[in-house]
Amino acid sequence: MRELVNVLHVSLQKARFSKFLNIYHLPQQLRMRRVFQDMGENDEPPQDLSVMPNLFSLPMAAEEFPIMKAARQEAVEAMEQAYLQRLVQLSEASISTACKLSGLSRARLYELLSKHNLSLKSN
Repeated sequence: MRELVNVLHVSLQKARFSKFLNIYHLPQQLRMRRVFQDMGENDEPPQDLSVMPNLFSLPMAAEEFPIMKAARQEAVEAMEQAYLQRLVQLSEASISTACKLSGLSRARLYELLSKHNLSLKSN
């Protein structure tokens, strides 16, 4: 019950200047659950990284093992790429839909799409 109250509190704070409560007002974890549902997965994102696509891999040898900062950056880059590719598919070339699903501003979305050489335009 407390968790529901917290979700409502956060969502209402985000929507305080809006007439309607929309999905992008919900916490990111709930929006991600929706994306995974739309992808046909379970209603939960995978907790075990071994079931995730090979976004990045760590070397087995100690002498090749990266520092944490480099490993984290590689993981973030790979996850951003996978997330944005799926977002482009789900949004069907609509910037408004992509912004609503992701909770990103237009400027930030365009920045990330450019960073990963992606576009919302159909090929």
